[in-house]
Amino acid sequence: MPDAIPRTTIGFCWFWLVFASLLSVLGNIIHALLKGPTGYGVLPAIMAAVPPVILLGSTHFLGLLIKSRRHRVTRATLAVYLAFLTLTVAIAGGAFWLSFDALRDLAVILGTDPNNAGVFPLIIDFSITASTLALLYLT
Repeated sequence: MPDAIPRTTIGFCWFWLVFASLLSVLGNIIHALLKGPTGYGVLPAIMAAVPPVILLGSTHFLGLLIKSRRHRVTRATLAVYLAFLTLTVAIAGGAFWLSFDALRDLAVILGTDPNNAGVFPLIIDFSITASTLALLYLT
């Protein structure tokens, strides 16, 4: 029987997932407040929160699907799984692109060299993905 995984390990992965997700959402909201059009109230901020939330949800949704696979693999189930995987990757890619753009621009606004500003959103979004993958692996 393999050794039990310490609860603190799983707890830290959850903490990191929530922390990185909040950074992404907050960064997108701040960017929208600084650069968004006036006269729309909180709508630009709400819209800006959507991509990182969708990215997190898509990644987590895929993980849950992989964990809960209980059907015998047939051509039909494989086709559905591959279609879902393709859609999830496309959704996550679009969400990543929008969030990346906003976070990169925010980094430039806040004084980061434009040549290095793209690293900032990569660190945040890859942290979300890595912590999700770690949770999948640990559970």
